[in-house]
Order: sequence, then structure tokens, then C-alpha cells
Amino acid sequence: MTMRLYLVRHAEAAAKGYVGHTDPPLSERGRAQAEALAEALRGFDGEAWSSDLRRCVETAHLALPDGEVRMTSELREVFFGEWDGLTAEEIDSRDGERFRAWLADPLDNRPPGGEGLLEMAERVVRFAGSLDAGRDHVLVTHGGPARALICEALGLGHEGFWRVELERGKVAVISRGETRALLALNVRELSWES
Repeated sequence: MTMRLYLVRHAEAAAKGYVGHTDPPLSERGRAQAEALAEALRGFDGEAWSSDLRRCVETAHLALPDGEVRMTSELREVFFGEWDGLTAEEIDSRDGERFRAWLADPLDNRPPGGEGLLEMAERVVRFAGSLDAGRDHVLVTHGGPARALICEALGLGHEGFWRVELERGKVAVISRGETRALLALNVRELSWES
């Protein structure tokens, strides 16, 4: 049995930097991006899930105005710990040595008090594996979790994490069954025909 995951990266938030678990609302531009997704997702007949952080919740409700959306912390962005909500310049001035070590090797280093990228990836892939394989699912999430699921679908391993990018307010489509595949990336138009 094959299911499709429609990964929606939240629209632009009213914040800059390493946002992680910081919980800003969408910007005005982000609200427009999320509203534009409603046309693409109209007619979706499956389960919809969203990270429980505000920027995803707002995106989900604007993009799926007539649908039920379940919230889960399993789709959250990586937690940047003491760096959460700070810009790169702020982190570098406060914790330069650790920040540069993390930038050089983010898979084997973690922000102080934060979550590692591998932990986040395992959490998100485990959640996707727990979904009803007999249905398709929209997952409104963040850049990190989307990358993790795309890398898993393409068999890139964690080393491919920075080689894929789902843009804010756009969709990627993954097929998960006996084999896994990336069917679309960075789209705003979808067809529900098989």
C-alpha cells in the first residue's frame, strides 16, 4: 500500500534567525502565502496534521480552511536551545566557538540545551511511519522536518540534509510504500487525479 505525504512548509513568520521552538505568528506576507495554498489543497481527501507551533497552525488553518487539522509536537522544528530566537550574529557574539563548531558539523554537534538534527530527523521519520498507510496526509511543518522526510524518501541519508530545500509556503509530495520517492518539490499547484 502506498501513501502520499504532502509536506507543506509553513509560510513566512514574523521573525528572523534561528526560530526553532520560538513561536511567532505569520507575517502579512506569510498570511498571503498560506491563503494561496488553499487553492492547491482544495479537494484534498485525507488526514491533515500540523506542528503545534503558531506559524504552522496559522498556515494550516489558512491553507485548509474547511478541513480538520490535528496538531502534534512531533512535527516541530529542531529546538535550538539557548540559541532559539536569536540571529546568527547574536549567537556568534555570545557563543562564537560552539556556534562555529555547530555550523561546521551540525550532525555531530547540538546547540547548548537544544536538540540535535539527528534526533529531530528520527522523531519526524518515526511520526511519518506511524501514520495510516491507507490514507494520504498533509503535514504542515518546518524546514528541518521537511528536509528530513525528503532525505529519507530519496535515500540521501543525513549527509544530504543541506542538499534539499522546501521553500516557505510551498509543497513537496512524497510517495511512501514499498519504495519511496519524491514526486514534487516547491510547488503551489497540485492535482488529485491518480
